[in-house]
Amino acid sequence: MAASASPGSRLQADQVAAYLKEHPDFFLDREDLLADLQLRHPTGGAISLIERQVADLRQRNRDLRRRLGELLGTARDNDQLIEKTRRLTLALLEAVDLGDLVDALYYSLDREFGFEQTRLLLISGRRLSCNTQVVTMAEAQRFLSRRLRLTRVQTGVLEPSEVNFLFGLDAELVGSMTLTVLRPSQPFGVIAIGHADPKHLKANLGIVFLAYLGQLLERLLPNLIAHDPS
Repeated sequence: MAASASPGSRLQADQVAAYLKEHPDFFLDREDLLADLQLRHPTGGAISLIERQVADLRQRNRDLRRRLGELLGTARDNDQLIEKTRRLTLALLEAVDLGDLVDALYYSLDREFGFEQTRLLLISGRRLSCNTQVVTMAEAQRFLSRRLRLTRVQTGVLEPSEVNFLFGLDAELVGSMTLTVLRPSQPFGVIAIGHADPKHLKANLGIVFLAYLGQLLERLLPNLIAHDPS
């Protein structure tokens, strides 16, 4: 069994360590010593200091390349989101009536963004000539009263009665959803997006995008609703 280091040798080792810490350039003119220094390797055995430094540099390089790949992937995803949002914005701005806007909205969210379930619910005291659900304020308050009082964008899991009211026969396909309340002053509609995965929308859907979409619809819908011929 190897003898343990004596107090004197331990003190000497501490002094060497302190000296090297105060003189980090000690090995600049003593490269030959580096090759003779032995370090414990994570996989067992011993390697020289130079070999250990090379191994550390390679690991750091792999980590940097991985992080760079993640950043590039995020940048590509953001570019795609910006382009999809640009096309959606132009399509909504070019809508000549309420029906055109609703069709453009559903097409973009379904085909461009790939959302599994999308519902635009409008709150109005009269019938509207568009392919979307229209309810009275009394109906909206009955099923969504708490939601209409909360913040603009809400994500997560809603009550079964709320999901049934918004998605009807497709409610069983919705595990999680996000709901954006449209209300410059008083609520006049909501847009709900559903996904089968209970955690998908809560984790992945961009709140900034949904807030932007809500603000855009708040500026476009009231005028089109007011001039709807029905």
